[in-house]
Amino acid sequence: MNERRWVNPIPGLPITRRVQPQRRTPISRPPRTNALRSLADTSQQFMTTAPFNQLPVKHSDSDEAINPVNSYIPPYLQLSSTHHQLPLLPSKLDIKNCRPSKLDLSDSDSTVTYAGPADGNEKDAATVRANEPVPRSSGIYYLEFDIINRGDKGYISIGYGNQQFKLTRLPGWEPCSWGYHGDDGCFFAQASDGVKFGPEYSTTSGCVIGMGFDFTQNKSFYTVDGTFIAYAPEPLPTTQMCPEIYPSIGLRSDNESVSVNFGLNAHKPFRFDIEGYVKRKKWDVIAHEIDNCKVDWRVDNEHRSVEFVETPQEMRNVLGDRYTYGDGDDDLSMPMGELVMEYLVHSSYAQSARAFNDSLSREKKADKTPIAHRSVGMEIDNSHADWLESLDEAASACRGTHNAILAGDIELALSEIRARWPAVLVDNQALTFELFLRKFVELAIRAHSVGSTQAGEAQEIRDAGGDEDMEMLQSPVFPPQIPPLELPHPDLMRSPSPAPHLNPLDRALAAGRALQAKYPPQVFPEFQERMRVAFALVAHDNIEHAPQQSLDLLDVNERQRLWEAVEMAINEAEGKPLQSALELVVRQAGATVSQSALMGDGKAAYIDIEDYIA
Repeated sequence: MNERRWVNPIPGLPITRRVQPQRRTPISRPPRTNALRSLADTSQQFMTTAPFNQLPVKHSDSDEAINPVNSYIPPYLQLSSTHHQLPLLPSKLDIKNCRPSKLDLSDSDSTVTYAGPADGNEKDAATVRANEPVPRSSGIYYLEFDIINRGDKGYISIGYGNQQFKLTRLPGWEPCSWGYHGDDGCFFAQASDGVKFGPEYSTTSGCVIGMGFDFTQNKSFYTVDGTFIAYAPEPLPTTQMCPEIYPSIGLRSDNESVSVNFGLNAHKPFRFDIEGYVKRKKWDVIAHEIDNCKVDWRVDNEHRSVEFVETPQEMRNVLGDRYTYGDGDDDLSMPMGELVMEYLVHSSYAQSARAFNDSLSREKKADKTPIAHRSVGMEIDNSHADWLESLDEAASACRGTHNAILAGDIELALSEIRARWPAVLVDNQALTFELFLRKFVELAIRAHSVGSTQAGEAQEIRDAGGDEDMEMLQSPVFPPQIPPLELPHPDLMRSPSPAPHLNPLDRALAAGRALQAKYPPQVFPEFQERMRVAFALVAHDNIEHAPQQSLDLLDVNERQRLWEAVEMAINEAEGKPLQSALELVVRQAGATVSQSALMGDGKAAYIDIEDYIA
């Protein structure tokens, strides 16, 4: 039979019809079959090798920036830790913010040409701004201006200002505006008198003026034909004075024409090596700000504040030991030791906690730690020894559940949770549902793996000419109709395991029907969409034809996410905090740095907490 019909054994799903000999055009994404087979075959590996993963996961190192509002992020901006949070970048000159009678915009609004009177005077000046302000959270921002034509007198001003300065004047002449003028090479800062700054703009075409905003130093700078000229004599305006800074071009004489390169075209690189400049500044932030700063970890009980002080140069040891022993209160080994120990215990790393405890004990015996600190905090080696003994059993149980989930053995994980942490299944209805749903998904994976193996055997038989055997293997992978099971409504604590003598597909179908019986729509409407998505995995004779939303459930990372939710529930059941103190410190540090950068602290834009915990 060329055409095969089958009735979906799970009610509520559409009947799917396939014509067997027909082949689909290959799709662009990698085939799922091998990945699924690998997932099923390597499940056993997770039982022994899968590590805990508690700390925040580092972002992908892909060169392709992820930003919800910018389709392209220049490479130099990707060096900041905030590049995925940047607002809209300047991308063109804004026709709404200029004197249209005096200026012509062309080339997708990236080129401006003076269109005023040939013998224009100061009153005929005209300025155009970029469509978006400079992002202060970028740390460093840069763009270049190609002087297509200097014009009759070269009255070109390249600068910046707020949204209120008059567009009938050149940048630098008006309050809240600054500009580098091409006719005399002077820099004007909110005044009609300028100071000598750089060379005059070239009288020939091809001159490129670069303008940068370095928020790590709160300075602007200029380049000419790819060569750094100087920092502007005045600092960048504060956010109070100038909440938004707009790159601006001012023209005043006939034939003047300037084109802007905002850096958004990968095929049009900058003349100036801005990427190298940013890397040097990023290193300066790390070397001079972070490595020269240390924390006095003592808490002032009266003011509840933490004091930051400069570290003496001779104490800097950037590439040395993680634990240093300074003079008196400079030593951080005690508070850091307690933070690490608490994290290891919280995460059930029994062996690591014991080894770390022994290491701290040996260091104390060697008298490396100042005597003054021996009475501070708790004596780690003695006080921790009592409960390290009881930690092994709990850690072993937790590790067994962890390994079972990462191996896809959800039934084993459920058995261990019922035996040791029954409150997890009683108090967490949504988590219990996700566990049983994952059980169904894992059975569907195994069913597909077996089906793929049978398909391979069929091909071998076909190659050998075994027609009779071939007919047997071509029998439907999904039976034409499976009568519904008469299942009692089980409680939330237990779900009957599919009979072990059933084939993998039948076990998956039985698990699906049990899941439906456990969570009927009239009682649990919130779970119906998740079940519908999961059941689509067995609604097709080829799992690769399932909707993408269903295929996403096959991602091995789904196991890790489920384990993290289970672990949080276990910690809650045992009376532990949801996160260790070390994790809270790391998250707070990351949030503080991120918010500081978004508020315009240029140095914070080049600090990535994940660089220190990876």
